[in-house]
Amino acid sequence: MDIVLAVIRRTRRGDGFWKPDASHLHHQMLAIGHSHRRAVSLLYLWSAVIAAGAVSYAYLAAVYATLGLAVGLILVATLTWRPWHSPSTEEAL
Repeated sequence: MDIVLAVIRRTRRGDGFWKPDASHLHHQMLAIGHSHRRAVSLLYLWSAVIAAGAVSYAYLAAVYATLGLAVGLILVATLTWRPWHSPSTEEAL
């Protein structure tokens, strides 16, 4: 699906669909201030929270599954839109 959206986005701009761009999600996360490793880790975390939330509906009452999913999504959203910087990490990069 991402490939189709990329082709549509590039065609609307008048660019060739074969040309690379920086509109992908990981590029946007890099622009926010995340490192490459942190951006990839957050994408995995998003996937894990959504998958665990979906599976939890099969094993928990809907109220608890919804509450857990909401807490997980809020946590991951906070981590995504509020990049943190520790001096030791920045110096190592």
